Amino acid sequence: MCGIDIDIMRKFDFIEFRQDLLFRNTGLDRVLFEYEITRKQYEDLKDLMNNYEVLISKNEEVNHNQFEQDIYNIVIQQSGNTYFVESLVLEFYKQEMYKEVFTSLYAHMDKRKFRSSNFNK
Repeated sequence: MCGIDIDIMRKFDFIEFRQDLLFRNTGLDRVLFEYEITRKQYEDLKDLMNNYEVLISKNEEVNHNQFEQDIYNIVIQQSGNTYFVESLVLEFYKQEMYKEVFTSLYAHMDKRKFRSSNFNK
């Protein structure tokens, strides 16, 4: 019986988190909603982004491929979906969050549609 209660609570939290995303309705919220990110995954993603910001601020080497793999380790259901990672990092950037991660890992890539200079305010 306890297992059922835990499952119901997880589902309730997922629904509640999705409702919060709909009410806020930022670009970041829309990405999280579209890719069915849970509250726990979102918190873990923010922790990961913070860790990368710290590494970058210390001028430590960061690797684009490892970064994406770290994202996939958190959001397993999107494993291999580079568009998801790019969208997520860009939306964090637009929200003025983890800007150094975007700048260091994505802004210099010629194949990307976006450049950090497009989002300076």
